[in-house]
Amino acid sequence: MNRLFYHCLTALGKIPVYAASRQRFAGREHFATVKGALLVSNHPHYFDSMMIMGACPRIVRWLSMTEVSLGPFRWFFRLIGTVPLRRGGRDSAATRTLIRLLRDGEIIGAYPEGRIQCGAQSVVHGGPMGEGLFRLAALAGVPVIPCAVAGGGEFVKWHAWLPLRRIRWAVAFGAPIPPSDHTIAEVRAAFTTLHQQAVSMLD
Repeated sequence: MNRLFYHCLTALGKIPVYAASRQRFAGREHFATVKGALLVSNHPHYFDSMMIMGACPRIVRWLSMTEVSLGPFRWFFRLIGTVPLRRGGRDSAATRTLIRLLRDGEIIGAYPEGRIQCGAQSVVHGGPMGEGLFRLAALAGVPVIPCAVAGGGEFVKWHAWLPLRRIRWAVAFGAPIPPSDHTIAEVRAAFTTLHQQAVSMLD
């Protein structure tokens, strides 16, 4: 990845986002207590990664499907450090890369739902999620940091980007959860609590 490009992208990206919206963050201090960590979040909208990158005090390297990260804009995803993963079956090369990055102190971001999910299917309401993802944290010996985003759906409309439109969105990060037999249950509970917190910050 190109860390200078990442920092410039997030810094410049904050200008239109901050001009057109009102944002609230919680739990950013948790990143000071960990080295590497698996960051997992709900995924209700297309702009969730942008919101999380703007809220997180650390660089987030995203886990992404190969059809996205190795498509026409592969140069962009390579510069921001995205790790491509093949859908279906095992991807041993990607798994080894992810474990190495986590052990080296990187923050790896992923969506356990695997796709955009809203309503009852969302993980914040007990919806299904790929539990195999959490084996990465166990194999690397790093904690899982749960995260919930709320708001931001209006960003899909062009007029939402007008200055002073003041769309409301929030990101809440939870305390690190050590890898154990209870990690998945703890993450599920954290998703619900964090989403309620994020929604409350929209008021």
